[in-house]
Order: sequence, then C-alpha cells, then structure tokens
Amino acid sequence: MASGLMSAATSVGGPQMALVRQRVTGPELRSTMSGFFLAGSPMSLAALAAVGAVHTDSLRYSALLAPAAAYC
Repeated sequence: MASGLMSAATSVGGPQMALVRQRVTGPELRSTMSGFFLAGSPMSLAALAAVGAVHTDSLRYSALLAPAAAYC
C-alpha cells in the first residue's frame, strides 16, 4: 500500500518493493517489478484521472511513448 501511495504521489513506487524483495535473484526481482509496475501504473493513472490531475496532453504523450516502454 505504501508503494502505491508513493507511486501516485511522487512517481517513485519501486524502491519500496525492491526493499521487500531484496533477497531474491536479479531475474526474479526484475520480472516481479515489471509485473508490479504493469498493474500499479494504470491504477495510479486512474486515481489521478479521477481527481482531475491528468490532462489530455499527458494521455496523448503517454500513448506516443507506450510502444517504447513496451519494447524495453
């Protein structure tokens, strides 16, 4: 929960989850973090949109950059 709040408030949700999972191997940590952000980012975006903090320009730029994010 703390990571979700930090992610929405500061766009830095990963370090808390990395600390929780610090004793796992590199590949397992990377895959876990990818899944975490895949689920958490849309939830943060939805919450920010619900309070009017997301504008159409932001959504347009996000859509343009999504293919690059998916490639990584």
